Amino acid sequence: MSSRKNIASMLAALVATSAPVFAQDAPEGGVTLTFGVTSRISANDNFSLDVPSPGTLYLWDNILDFRAENVSQNQRIALTFEGIMRASKAPNESNDISFDDPDYGFEYERNGAFANLEITADVSNDDLRFSDPLLNNDNLGEDSINTSSGNLEMKQAVIVYETGIDKPIGFRAELQHQKNMYTDVTDPDLNDSETNNAFFTANLRFSPVLQGRVTFDAWDYKSTEDGDPYQRTQEDVGFELDYKVSPIWTINSRIEYTDVEELDTGVRVDGERGLAGRLGATREFADGSFGIEAETALSVNGRRNTFKLTREINAKLYDLNASFGLTKGPMGGTEWVGGLSVVRDLKSGLFSALVNRSFSTSDAGSDIQTTWVDVAYRHLISNESSVVFGYQYAQVADTGFDDVDEKSTSEIRLAYNRALTRDWDMQIGVAHRTLDEATASEKAKSNEVFFQISREFTMRP
Repeated sequence: MSSRKNIASMLAALVATSAPVFAQDAPEGGVTLTFGVTSRISANDNFSLDVPSPGTLYLWDNILDFRAENVSQNQRIALTFEGIMRASKAPNESNDISFDDPDYGFEYERNGAFANLEITADVSNDDLRFSDPLLNNDNLGEDSINTSSGNLEMKQAVIVYETGIDKPIGFRAELQHQKNMYTDVTDPDLNDSETNNAFFTANLRFSPVLQGRVTFDAWDYKSTEDGDPYQRTQEDVGFELDYKVSPIWTINSRIEYTDVEELDTGVRVDGERGLAGRLGATREFADGSFGIEAETALSVNGRRNTFKLTREINAKLYDLNASFGLTKGPMGGTEWVGGLSVVRDLKSGLFSALVNRSFSTSDAGSDIQTTWVDVAYRHLISNESSVVFGYQYAQVADTGFDDVDEKSTSEIRLAYNRALTRDWDMQIGVAHRTLDEATASEKAKSNEVFFQISREFTMRP
């Protein structure tokens, strides 16, 4: 898991949930059952972020989640379920009660002396009216920020197998599948899609200071755009080498051949072929590391060159990860990229911040710029209560191809948390959200008040 994901998950937990003060350790080994329930009441004066506001939406969400897990000496298997029993009163509509956003998951993990196997699968069906792009910060795309109604059914599966873990030669294979199916949507840019990826790696451990990897990666994306089938495929064959020059210096490099093509109604309409790669070096310090990297990459839109510096500090009271660089894309412009994440322990609480700006090619082939900001401060009042302030911002923008309409959304949240008992937690607060779209005449705004109580407990059958 990346540092960004770790920090972002922590920030989301600080702002969105009432962090329990009383710890409840789950038993290790054997079968365990974990039950969770959250009851949340809210009133929002412009939930759909329209201009003008259609009126106030009242929601009573009862979130149920369940996890059954069996852990033995060398394997783990788990079944998960989550759903929302929702009562709502929308402007100019009658009261409605429904069961929304069911999510079914399966996890299997087996660890052997020389091989590991992981299998995960998930099926969900989300009501897009209540989707929140600020909860999906690790996968911002051109469709992440939208106010469409309708439903999204998503099916995902991942299989990872690794062998020869402690051998001079090892192998790793990863297969990914994701299928998105939209129904009754009001946004014409939301299209059904299917993605199948395969990653194969041969690990070559030449010596304790020299390691190599031979890789073959393949992506296949299919969708229907304006009624016509669209497909994008990409294949990469590469070789990576990590060489520990000294106890404090490591050089890492990669060279690859990329072949990417775009097909419309089965006919090749665009594509790129050529060499790509990267070269970097890392220096270790007592408190962290410093890195420098140059990379050139190919996508269906063309070549992107990036130069970046990184610094990681692990101090007694704080952890910091910083990066800064420049990138030049297919359109020729030079932009800055990078990020900053910091977690700081304070006498009275915890401060966390994350800023990230990146450029990437989406599954649909759009060249996009994404910006993410997440700041949270938790002030401890007592062992049982705290006050949390949070700010989040997400932006998706076009890089010059005119494929994406620029959109941004932000939220400021203030909440009071209290652990009522060992199992029960309470949260009450207010939130202010905005939505700014390049195609809209003005920025949409909303205000919300909410109250929730939650409980989670683990037991053995």
